Amino acid sequence: MLFVLENEWAGLIFLIKIAFISMEKMQTISKCEPFVWDNPDAWDEDWAKEWHKIEKLFEKIDEIKQVFNDIEVPYLYRISQKQVMINLEKYAYSLSKLIANKYK
Repeated sequence: MLFVLENEWAGLIFLIKIAFISMEKMQTISKCEPFVWDNPDAWDEDWAKEWHKIEKLFEKIDEIKQVFNDIEVPYLYRISQKQVMINLEKYAYSLSKLIANKYK
């Protein structure tokens, strides 16, 4: 049983690290200045690439939620997990707004 718990925690830590790496990459995107586009097709391609990254981030958040739901933890840990998820979701929504404003 202990071995299974260690693997679940390792998987959870791995997913959280992936989420934070994704967030760090998105922060570098958010620091970019808005571009002046000569070619509207390039604008569409860049917007699609950045929006795809946002979609991936939301998918990772859903995966982490599922892992959190599968783990049996005490009540205080459950509250901490919900706080982490709320913060990740708020961050992802703010990035989606940033991308939307960047390509208005």
